[in-house]
Amino acid sequence: MNLDGVLAKVEEAGGVAVFTVKDLRDAADAQRAGSDVMKRVSEALNSQNHGHLPRRLPTRADQRVVVYNQVRSVGMVIHATAKVIAAEGLVRNYEDLGDAEAAAAASTEADAMLSVFTLLPSMVATAPENSSDAPLKSAGC
Repeated sequence: MNLDGVLAKVEEAGGVAVFTVKDLRDAADAQRAGSDVMKRVSEALNSQNHGHLPRRLPTRADQRVVVYNQVRSVGMVIHATAKVIAAEGLVRNYEDLGDAEAAAAASTEADAMLSVFTLLPSMVATAPENSSDAPLKSAGC
């Protein structure tokens, strides 16, 4: 399987799929899943509007990675959630360093990102019933 195969599996799975690092390494046609290889995989996925969790790809072959399409509703939720978590981590780091001004600025940024979640009900309400995002609607999201 190559990168196109990874992207195809994500689409077949409705916009989100789980792979091992070995799967992604093989898709990159590499012998080892070193940091350079995984960085290339990450850049290739990002260039195709796909994200992944964890945000920094691991290098151990048996570790799992979630790959998602950032354009689909479920991918947007995952992407927004990951960004908020990262921003909140930044707030904690600034607080630990005693930089209240930087912590406040990062907190404002995190709050702005959280506002995306207020849009979710309207996104789901307008999603066509026959779209691949319909499971979100049936789950009450």
